[in-house]
Amino acid sequence: MPDLSAAGTQQSLARRILSGVWFTNRPRGPNDWRTGLQVLWLGAFINLILFSLFLVFITPVYETNDDLTMQLIASGFYTGDPDAHLVFTNILIGWVLRFFYASWAGCNWYLIYILLVHYAAFTAIAFVVMSRWFSWLSAWLYVGFVLLVEPHILLNLQFTTTAFLAGTAGLLLLVDGLQPGQPAHWPKTVAGVALVGLMGLVREPVALLLAAVAGPFLLERFGPAGWPRLLGAALTCMGLLLLLHGINYWAYQRDPAWAEFSEYNRMRGEIHDTPLEKFIPQAASAVGWSQNDGWMFSKQYFPDPDVHAGLPRMRFLLAKLRVLARDDPASSWSFPSGLLFLPKMFGHDAGILMKLAILNAVGCLFAAGIFRHRCLVTLLISYGLLVVLGVYLLKTARLPERVSYNISLFVNAICLYWASGFQKRPVAATSSDSSRAHDYWGRALPFQPLSVGPKSVAWERTQPKPETDQPPNS
Repeated sequence: MPDLSAAGTQQSLARRILSGVWFTNRPRGPNDWRTGLQVLWLGAFINLILFSLFLVFITPVYETNDDLTMQLIASGFYTGDPDAHLVFTNILIGWVLRFFYASWAGCNWYLIYILLVHYAAFTAIAFVVMSRWFSWLSAWLYVGFVLLVEPHILLNLQFTTTAFLAGTAGLLLLVDGLQPGQPAHWPKTVAGVALVGLMGLVREPVALLLAAVAGPFLLERFGPAGWPRLLGAALTCMGLLLLLHGINYWAYQRDPAWAEFSEYNRMRGEIHDTPLEKFIPQAASAVGWSQNDGWMFSKQYFPDPDVHAGLPRMRFLLAKLRVLARDDPASSWSFPSGLLFLPKMFGHDAGILMKLAILNAVGCLFAAGIFRHRCLVTLLISYGLLVVLGVYLLKTARLPERVSYNISLFVNAICLYWASGFQKRPVAATSSDSSRAHDYWGRALPFQPLSVGPKSVAWERTQPKPETDQPPNS
C-alpha cells in the first residue's frame, strides 16, 4: 500500500527516498516489478544528484581531438550541413545527431549524447548493485564507486571510455539477469544486450577489449552449469554487434568518397601512434615524399591531397613500414619483468585507480567468507591476463590512458558487484521435489533454513529423520 502523508496524499519521490521508506517497506519478492522500478528510480535519482554536482563545479573537456572532429562533422562545421558520417562512431548515432543538429544547430548535441550515455551506464550499474542488496550501505558503496572512477572520465570525455562504460554496465546486467540456478530476469537481460549494442554503436573495437578483460569474471559467474546461458548471451551480443557493423559498412559503401576515406583512415590508424610510425622517415622516399612530407604525416597534418591522399599510396606505405619493422632487430619482442606491477605499467590516473582496485580486491577477499577461494582464483587469473594484455598493448603502442583507465575501472566494477552479493545468505529452494538450500551461485548447501527474519537467519544442519517403531495409522 502506498505511504500516505498526513493530508492523505502519496509522499513525493524525494521524501520517500530521504525518509528511507524504500529501504524498509519495499516489496519483498525478488522479481516484483515494483521493487525493480523503485531501485531504478533510486539509482536515477542518486546519479542525477551526482552528475549535477559534477557539472556545476567542473567543466568537461574532450581528451582527444577525435571527439571534437566528430562533433564538428555532425554539426556541419566543415560542409555547412550536418553529416552523419562520424568515422569512428556508427552511422546510426550519426543519423540521430544529424537530425537534432538540423532541428536546432545552436545546441551541442554531441556533448549531450556523450553525457547521456554516461548517465545511462551509471544508472544501470546502480540498479544492478542495489537490486542485489537494497540498503543504505549498498547505496553508499555505489556512490563511493562513482566518486572513485567517474571524475576522471567526466573531466576528460572520450568516446572510447564512454563506450567501455556502457559495455561494462551491460555486462553486469547480463551477468545478474542470467544467474545460473535462478529464473532468467528478462528486463535485466534485454537492457544488458541493449547497452552492449550501445557500446558497439559508440566505439565498435571496444567490444574486443571488454571481452578480453571480462573473461575470468564471466567464467566465475556462470561456471560449468551456466555455460548454455553464457553461450546464448555471447551469441546474441555478437549477432547484434555484427548487425550494427553491417549497417555501418553498408552506409559508408553507398558513398564512394566516404568508402575510400574509410579505408584510407583504417590504414592510417595502423600507422599513427604505433611502432610503425618511427619508420616513416625511412619509407618516405619510397612513396614519393620528402622528409618534410613524411614528418607532417607523422604529426597527423597532411593538408595537400595531391601529396598525402590516395589509397594506392597508403597501401604501399603501410606495406613498406611493415617490412622495415620486421627487419629491424630492435623490434624483437621481449617481456619486461619490471612491468608486472600493473599500476607501474599504467601510470598517471589509471595507475592510481589500479592501486585502489587492488585494495578493493583485498577488501573483497576479507569480506567474501566461504566464497574467498573462488574470488581469489578469479582475481589471480584476471591479474595475470591483464599483465599479458597490458604488455602486448604497450608493445604495440595501443595502451594510452583512455584504454588503461578502462581496465582499472572494470576491476573496480567487479569488486563492487561482488561486494553487493556477499551480504546474501543462502536461499532455500522452493521446489516441492527438493528441500535443499542453495547459495546465490545455485550450488546446493548441506543445511536448510529454520526461520527467516528481516535481520537474521537461523540455519540447521540437514539430518535424516530417525526411523520410528510406531506403525502408520490405519
